[in-house]
Amino acid sequence: MIPRVKISVSEDTTKYYTTSVDFVPVIIMKTMSGDIGTRQIIRSESEFISKFGKGTVDTPAAYAIQAYLRTYSFLYVTRVAGAEAAYGSTKMSVGDADLLSFRTTYKTESFNGTELKLVYDGEVKKLYLTTILNSSTITSVKQTIDLETATAVELSAALDVIVNSINAMNLGIKAENLFVNKTEEDAFPVLAAETTVAIAEGNSGLAGITDTEVINAISLYAASDIQIDVMVTPEFNSVDVVTAGVKAAEDFGFMYITSPSSKDYSTCITDVLTYPKSESLAVYWPNVKYAGFDAEIPASVAVLSAYARNDNINKWLSPAGVTRGLLSLVNELTCNNNLTDEEMSDLYDNTIPVNVIKFIPNAGYAVWGQKTTATSNLYMDRINIARLVKFVYREVYNISSEYLFEPINDTTFTAWKLRVDALLADIKTNQGILDYSYKMDEENNTEATIAENYLIGQVSIRPTEVAEFIDIDFVLTSEV
Repeated sequence: MIPRVKISVSEDTTKYYTTSVDFVPVIIMKTMSGDIGTRQIIRSESEFISKFGKGTVDTPAAYAIQAYLRTYSFLYVTRVAGAEAAYGSTKMSVGDADLLSFRTTYKTESFNGTELKLVYDGEVKKLYLTTILNSSTITSVKQTIDLETATAVELSAALDVIVNSINAMNLGIKAENLFVNKTEEDAFPVLAAETTVAIAEGNSGLAGITDTEVINAISLYAASDIQIDVMVTPEFNSVDVVTAGVKAAEDFGFMYITSPSSKDYSTCITDVLTYPKSESLAVYWPNVKYAGFDAEIPASVAVLSAYARNDNINKWLSPAGVTRGLLSLVNELTCNNNLTDEEMSDLYDNTIPVNVIKFIPNAGYAVWGQKTTATSNLYMDRINIARLVKFVYREVYNISSEYLFEPINDTTFTAWKLRVDALLADIKTNQGILDYSYKMDEENNTEATIAENYLIGQVSIRPTEVAEFIDIDFVLTSEV
């Protein structure tokens, strides 16, 4: 057995077992362009668009992430795409002479139809390339050359300069000079004032994405080299995908969020019954629409703003309700009917609980539930406590790792306890726990355990629970 730290999490119901930390989500999703199957860190809306393209009605989750990044920052994105994903390309020729080729940097249809013009201004003797991308006119270096007297060698050199200037702009289109290895004897092509070609045949691969491809993307985050809070696969909610996401979440200490695509509540109740019961899984429903955007947005990605707002206020609170759970961009639910209180109760009390998004008069649309699917656990069936335990586990693990290969004596006991106390005291100050205790001394580190090179510690916490039901006695009386 190699040296290691092992922490066992259990619930002690007889003892009420129930800092500002950045919120870091992972989104595995369809996008119009970008690297496929890689981990990408995104810190702003402009960076997301530059790497993955703008969200469209065909990629509504991408649109939701753009909106999210206008308020919050830092997340991981992994693009998945079907087998039909393809680069767009075109070639510019004059007669028998091939001049330039163009290919999209990513497999995407975003640039299909984009025109590229090789322009020669005979008055000032300038040759350059121009195109329009995202409503902006892009122009290469204007290279001086007199096409009436130039040789094939000089034209080749001019095209090199133009190509290099376009490629340096990182536009998403890569140009290549095909008019190369020329000599003075080579024929010179007759160029028009403008030579135009258009990008074609690119495919974003939005269709035909298999569960295997999504599960492979999930495995990128089944690793200990990064620390994340939640994972979302907004367009993919099959049992196999959800199970793989939950397994990664359980192994590496984050939450996995999903949302069924059902349109009525009874179908939703049935659809989620095959999902795993886990303190690492939270289910949200129904899907939503944003103001000014006519496409259905998965609830799982819409609720990320509630998590981020919650963590900005206090990570140990509940990402629900009118204080932290409001979804300001939502203006419509996509379920077939307005849900009654009884129907919402059926969802919340389901064998696999579903957290509902609800319209609150005078407030707006809000997350109205905070259950995990761990219905048999006394405390870990609530999201705020599940996230708290995952955080404490991770931090105590990190603290304890520093004492591998250190002496098992009073100095180590004291140092470990000081670190753990500082951690738990901070969480208590921020209302995450009501009380805590820890132990590492001669009593739990006996001669027998020390002889086996074990360092034994114990941490107990009593988490802060939140109000989900409020009963008020209202009395009319002549005396107060």
